[in-house]
Amino acid sequence: MLILIGNKNDLEGHKEINNEEALKFKEENNILYWVETSAKSGENIVRLFVDVAKFLYSKYKDKLQEMMSDDSAPRRLSSADSRGSFGSVGSRPSFTKPKKSRRKKNCNC
Repeated sequence: MLILIGNKNDLEGHKEINNEEALKFKEENNILYWVETSAKSGENIVRLFVDVAKFLYSKYKDKLQEMMSDDSAPRRLSSADSRGSFGSVGSRPSFTKPKKSRRKKNCNC
C-alpha cells in the first residue's frame, strides 16, 4: 500500500507542492491514498491512522479471522501482561503509572 502524506499543512502560504501537483503525482504513481496533515496542530493525524487501519483491516480481515480460528496458530496475548492490561479492540491500553521514587530532600543521587 502506497500513501502520500503532505505535512506542514498549517503553513498554508509556504507550500512547495500545491494540491494539483500532489494529486497528479498520486495518479501517475498509482497511489491509493493522499492526505495533508499538520504535526504541529494535529490536523488529519488521527484520520490518517484510522483510514490506513480500516484499509488494512478490510484487505486482510479474512486472513486475520482464519489465523485467529486456526488451532495451530499462536494464541492471543492474555488480557494483561507485565506492561499493563489491554482493553478490547478500539480502546486504549490502560497502563499503571510508575511509582514515584522516594528521594530525600537535598539528595544529589
